[in-house]
Amino acid sequence: MRHQRTAALVGVAVLWLALGPWVLVLALASLLHPAVRAWLRPTPRVAAAWVGAVAAAVGIAVVAPAGWLPVPPGPGALVTPAYVGRPVAAQPLLDVAGGPGPRGESPGVTSRWFGWGGRCWGVTAAGDALLARCGSTLRLVGADSLRARDTLDLAAGGSGESDSAGGSDGAAEEPAGACASAFATTSSVASVLGDGGSGAGSGGAAEGDGGEAAGDDAAGDLPATADGTGAVVPTLDRRVLVVAIGDDRGELTVVRDVDVSAAVPAGDCLVSAAAPAGPTGTSGAGGGRLWFVTRDGRVGVVDPDGTVRTTDLGETVGQPLVVAPAGGSAGDSAGDAAGAAGAAGGTTGGSAAASPSGPGGGSAGGPAGGSAGGSTGTAGSEVLVSSTAATYRLALRGGRPGVVWRAAYDRGGEVKDGQPDQGTGTPPVPLAGGLVALTDNAEPRMHLRVLDARDGSEVCSAALFKDDHSATRGPLVSVGRGVVVANTAGSSGWSPTLLGRAPSGGVARVDVVDGECVERWSTDLVAPSAGAVVSPVTGLVYLPTKRRSWWGADAWYLTAVEAATGHTAFGVRLGLGPLVDPADPTGSPVALGPDGAAYVGTRGGLVRVRDAD
Repeated sequence: MRHQRTAALVGVAVLWLALGPWVLVLALASLLHPAVRAWLRPTPRVAAAWVGAVAAAVGIAVVAPAGWLPVPPGPGALVTPAYVGRPVAAQPLLDVAGGPGPRGESPGVTSRWFGWGGRCWGVTAAGDALLARCGSTLRLVGADSLRARDTLDLAAGGSGESDSAGGSDGAAEEPAGACASAFATTSSVASVLGDGGSGAGSGGAAEGDGGEAAGDDAAGDLPATADGTGAVVPTLDRRVLVVAIGDDRGELTVVRDVDVSAAVPAGDCLVSAAAPAGPTGTSGAGGGRLWFVTRDGRVGVVDPDGTVRTTDLGETVGQPLVVAPAGGSAGDSAGDAAGAAGAAGGTTGGSAAASPSGPGGGSAGGPAGGSAGGSTGTAGSEVLVSSTAATYRLALRGGRPGVVWRAAYDRGGEVKDGQPDQGTGTPPVPLAGGLVALTDNAEPRMHLRVLDARDGSEVCSAALFKDDHSATRGPLVSVGRGVVVANTAGSSGWSPTLLGRAPSGGVARVDVVDGECVERWSTDLVAPSAGAVVSPVTGLVYLPTKRRSWWGADAWYLTAVEAATGHTAFGVRLGLGPLVDPADPTGSPVALGPDGAAYVGTRGGLVRVRDAD
């Protein structure tokens, strides 16, 4: 029989796709027998044909436009269920903002390959499109087609004229070493403006009790060709870009390009940026105020005229800043006056030193001189920042960021496997009732810590998960006066989730009840990426999960959990193999589109889950 060897190899490939990687292991083991090796030894002609076929397949994957091919499949399609659970009725949440999500009604799954190195995160719905950080580019992707409409190179600082006086000569400088790595693993789309969606994602502007960040006011600052949506993103060469979605052609347009390199040294890098509403209702979209934070702990404000003023916290920051809700600071306008007096003692252009003086304290001299007095808490004039040692609330003091309060937390003795730094793995999250939540890095168990947003005092705390197996990264899921936390312990890198394996896992909800942190429910779901989001329309929390498989099949699922009870409603298989792995160091959350579809960024591109019409 001719082509016996080819038929055997094709058969092994089909069984590998159907049953998983153990088929390939057994096939390789069979090569230990000399007779098998002799039978399979190819002729030069056959070898050349196989090499050509593989080269052609790789070439197509390389040259194909982003979004035109599905993410390459992995093995184990027949031994991993495509769907588990059952559809659910909507259970609306009254104390949470947001849009709809899938309810498990015959959901369809679509994936799109964005090329080698095209790992996507920071996915945010923006009308009929998506904004996503993929590698070193910002991509505008059609929500229905998942094909790229436009891209913006963030490594080169984008395009447009800088409105900074002074600074660098405009050449793109890529930070070296740990700083470049920090940018790649902690920065994302910082905030969506106008009707583009919620800013509750990684690096996004936050919503809390009593105020919203960004909002429709931002649309007024965008050019006439824009549709009122856009994003604020940091670049590798220490610029902050305000990007709008253009006209019907769906282009990304840089409407503002601010060079902050004069205030941020070359050894430092930007972690996140935001354009909140200003103290008088103006926005930072086209020409208003911008906030940013750097890896080395510099918190900066860019004024409408391009002036950059910073305060140095003196501590490493690995989490995005969050815009604080209105009305949260302690004190009154007297604090602002004190802050302005303190700011007068600082420099007027660039970075000013403000070394933290201890838990709950202010800073020595300069811009934070009035930190003890508080501020009026106007929306957009204050931000929350978590370093690897403490959480800060900062407010404008005479135009410069000043520390309102500093709340230290237990940072443990080492970097946990599953967290990016020796510190909190989450940005601070505003909760209803003037509260702020975050996790620490305590040992043997991390704690959820809830603070009073007015003065930083601790309201309550709760230990989470198992001893020596607790960590998290990415934003917490805010549910009224509670949060949902996913355990990412042991999930760093590729190896912990290969060949059907999964780390210890765990997902829990903790509510603040009568001043106490009470664990409302917990499950053993494994969510290594911690990229969760809640839909108030369906009452479900959506998060990427990993199912253990004795077949070694590396299957990933979008799992829906009832926010009220913790009961797993359903799970939809996103795909198979490491290229569908959403275990991203940023923990970027699932994005929900206006039509109820869920979008997940993966190492290979994007995956969409949408209920049948």
